[in-house]
Amino acid sequence: MVLNNAAYTLSETGMDLPIAEDASRKSVANYEEKSAVVTTEEANSNAFSDAQMLLAGWDTLGWILFQEGKLDQARPLISAAWRASQRAEIADHLGKLTKLRATWTTLPQTTPSHRPRLTRTQRRRIAGTLLKASRA
Repeated sequence: MVLNNAAYTLSETGMDLPIAEDASRKSVANYEEKSAVVTTEEANSNAFSDAQMLLAGWDTLGWILFQEGKLDQARPLISAAWRASQRAEIADHLGKLTKLRATWTTLPQTTPSHRPRLTRTQRRRIAGTLLKASRA
């Protein structure tokens, strides 16, 4: 829990996102490992708490990936966390991701069949600009 919370807090500063991503991935791996071995005999409040922490971890990792401009990697994590938890904060993250993806797919096209090719750096700058705008 501490590792996930630290990763999320670090991501909210917008600084050191690769470090936040690494910490979040470790947290998710830990909770995935714990939840993979739960049997019906072990199903108790601790197991369900771990499952909730896994959902929070998916959201955190997805949100960090979103902030890094890795939208295709972020979507399945945030979507799964939303479907399983229906938490308002996760809904907010999913809404921002959906809005950004919609904006992304409607970029002006250079020809009827091709969108302009953007470098990874350009895509991340656009994502960062849109993220800042969505927070305003």
